Amino acid sequence: MRKDGLVRTISMVKTKINNKGLIRLIEISLILWIKSKCIHSEVLELEIDSSFFKLINGKINLLTLKGSNINFQNILISSANIKSGEIDFKLEIAKRKISLTNPFNIEGHIKLESASMKTIFINGEWSWITDLISNNLSNKEEVKDIYFKNNLMYITYSDNENKYFCKEYSIEAYKDSILIKDSNTETTFLLPMDKSILIKKTFIKNSCLFIYGNSVVRS
Repeated sequence: MRKDGLVRTISMVKTKINNKGLIRLIEISLILWIKSKCIHSEVLELEIDSSFFKLINGKINLLTLKGSNINFQNILISSANIKSGEIDFKLEIAKRKISLTNPFNIEGHIKLESASMKTIFINGEWSWITDLISNNLSNKEEVKDIYFKNNLMYITYSDNENKYFCKEYSIEAYKDSILIKDSNTETTFLLPMDKSILIKKTFIKNSCLFIYGNSVVRS
């Protein structure tokens, strides 16, 4: 992050007409809109693919977003690579503000690091997810730790006698969500998912969770 508190951005606009003032204004407005959805982002790289005629009429053909160290709704995302479908927008020049006139589609992937899992899913507001896993794949024990290793997810529990034990789980995409399977009992649990989010592929590699999917973005 820069000293002035703004994220570092890179913008490339595919248009034959040279109007850097308009492009920069749209870029800043998009950055501010993205930042309004995130608590923090260290780096954002934007690539806007559109003609000048479409831009002045409030249309973007394709928007590519790459980011790192993103805090999105208190989910700590190590990196993200996302592409959009066509975006319809209204630009308020005086306010440097973009308003979406229609929902648009996005697809891409995010990476979650093992080191951040405990902060997200045990100590944070998303702890209800590990509670669901414990209720459905264990005996409702308290979750003490969660991490990735050897392409598997490991959860450490504490029983009523305060004894610690660990279980290992595999993860895969299934029915547009994430299926968690106990490696020993083969008991499974399908995570509840927002209907606007479709999970297409997920796997664990090098102590990181990769999630690929698509979604619909609304203002």
